[in-house]
Amino acid sequence: MEHYKEITILYTDLKGWYHYSDSDTVIVFVHGLFSNSVKCWKNDEKQVFWPDLIKDDLRFGEPSIFMAEFHTSISSGDYKVTDCSSEVFRAMCLKDEKFGHSVIEKTNIIFVGHSTGGIIARHILESHQDNFKDKNIGIALYASPSFGSSLASYLSVITVFFNHRLIKELSWGSDVLDDLDGRFRDLLDSDKLKIRGYEAYENKPPFLGMPKVVNKQSAGRYFSAPKNVPDTDHSSIVKPCSKTDTSHELLVLFFQNNASWFISEQKESKNPRISLSQLHDNKVEDVLFEFYTPSNEKYYLEREIDKQIFQTITNNHLWLCGPTGVGKTVALQRAIWKSNSKFRYISLGSCVNESVDYMFNEILLELNPEFEVKEQSLSFYIKSIVDIIKRHCEHDSLILHIEEIPIQNQTMFDEFSKVIYSVLVKTREVGNLKLILSSIFEPADLTGTEFEKITERFKVIKSSSWSDVNISCLVDIIEDNLNVTHEGFFAKECYEGSPRKIKVFYRNLLALYEMRA
Repeated sequence: MEHYKEITILYTDLKGWYHYSDSDTVIVFVHGLFSNSVKCWKNDEKQVFWPDLIKDDLRFGEPSIFMAEFHTSISSGDYKVTDCSSEVFRAMCLKDEKFGHSVIEKTNIIFVGHSTGGIIARHILESHQDNFKDKNIGIALYASPSFGSSLASYLSVITVFFNHRLIKELSWGSDVLDDLDGRFRDLLDSDKLKIRGYEAYENKPPFLGMPKVVNKQSAGRYFSAPKNVPDTDHSSIVKPCSKTDTSHELLVLFFQNNASWFISEQKESKNPRISLSQLHDNKVEDVLFEFYTPSNEKYYLEREIDKQIFQTITNNHLWLCGPTGVGKTVALQRAIWKSNSKFRYISLGSCVNESVDYMFNEILLELNPEFEVKEQSLSFYIKSIVDIIKRHCEHDSLILHIEEIPIQNQTMFDEFSKVIYSVLVKTREVGNLKLILSSIFEPADLTGTEFEKITERFKVIKSSSWSDVNISCLVDIIEDNLNVTHEGFFAKECYEGSPRKIKVFYRNLLALYEMRA
């Protein structure tokens, strides 16, 4: 038995409402083949359950969470995709005995589907279109074999001995998936439903010598370039152990980029939904924030570099470089908020081990997910990015913030930065554009190059580890607001001038307090 916050879970399954709130938004988790709602989403090694991470992450705006179940076992027999889809949809339509509400009553519905679960989510939307009209629909597909999986083909022996219909339908290029693929594409093209989504796939096989269960071709069929999630296999891709894991951050970013759809004001309720302990948890998240919003301002330590950054982005493009963990992202987020400008955030964190060409294709598709890539070349990506920026800036200003550039060697980074420079050169007449980047490496020197002309509006700021004085000030802010003390365990030199490490220390300290209590 395992205890997850307010709910006690047996190691069998978990079905129905996991968390209910008055939000208009619900996240529906749909597990994969031979799994259930505990095994699929729980990281056994770290004892972390993904729905708990979401429930405790204020960036989602406290949506309801629903765990969808369908029958899947080695003896499922002729239970096929349509049967699984009907089972899940029926559960979504049933009013809960305790809360008196059903999933389908919600205005905003986001499916998070792993593997077969993503296929079932697509089948539900295509088969029950009338039930989803006038709703905002999100679909996050993790390692979902939209065109089938080679592993299912390898398991064909099960289809023979156990008459396993579902495995047969999941085989690579099966008639069932081919038909669903075409019908779902037609649904997206028809604009009958308001659907936005993204796709992610594992970057390593489950065992050495095996192929990946779901490859890029099968995982990326509908929503721009699929995201390659680093250091994950088919199972671990949906078992993040922290809010900084890529799988979790992709969902956060999806919510942020579609905030007008999925993050709504809470309705008034006669029944209080937040306990005193939860209020304390919310205060902890505010003080030990990982991403900046104006509500975090009173817990933010402003330094001279913050003033420099804000002054720079007022009139210039900016590249902020420096070691990891020193607050580059938060500093840029704060400066952008203070500028009161519209911005577009693009993370390249999912492009680990990819080429520079791939990264700029990713930037292109993040700017316009519906863009039709007619040519696979860097020059085409650059031209298309420039065209999109120019068209946007004809009627509105734009801050384009690109970060999490996953390049580990200086030579490749120089190549990347020179492509960025070429974009700046081609948009130098666009006065209402600000391009902001952050990275570990320093960008290539412009002196004596064909890009030297852009230096008047392009500035590089080097960030560094925090001083002992600044670290001490941050410690004071944390301890004063959380009413905790480091009890002599704290030594500034152990945290290498990193505010991130300081906040991790206090999260661990608070966890220790909780254990003692």
